[in-house]
Amino acid sequence: MGRQIGIFKAAAKVRVIAGSPKWACPHNLPVMIEDDVRELDHGELEGLTFNEIKEKYSEFLTGWRTAPAELQVPGGERLADVAERAWDALTRIAQRHQTDHNVVVVSHNFPILGVVCRVTGTDLNNYRSFHLDPCGITRITQHRNSLWEVTHVNSKPYSLPHP
Repeated sequence: MGRQIGIFKAAAKVRVIAGSPKWACPHNLPVMIEDDVRELDHGELEGLTFNEIKEKYSEFLTGWRTAPAELQVPGGERLADVAERAWDALTRIAQRHQTDHNVVVVSHNFPILGVVCRVTGTDLNNYRSFHLDPCGITRITQHRNSLWEVTHVNSKPYSLPHP
């Protein structure tokens, strides 16, 4: 990373917290909870298989495949709301920790995708242009001029495609 890790934040989900100390301990850092980087609330879809979702929520699934950003998950939340709260959390963390240290934020698929879409100027309905591997590392840098840049996706260098 080049610079020392100084702050370690994580979503409050058990599977994230379980892995976070493994990454934070070598740096002698506590894991601070940042609730706004939690995963999308899947509501009534939580725990269902894909076939069950197709059977019980086919209309929702059709909409999700074409324009997911503003679609309300039954009993859950909109992807746009997840993206907004994750972005708010990231900017709040950056403002709170304006140091020369790296800040590690451990999160989930949709909050990360929401932030990546925002930083790259990708419409949230096109979030599938990015694929995040489980436990993949996405690096986002805020430059001194306050501009943000996605530098790595799945630990691989990333640059915006040229038109």
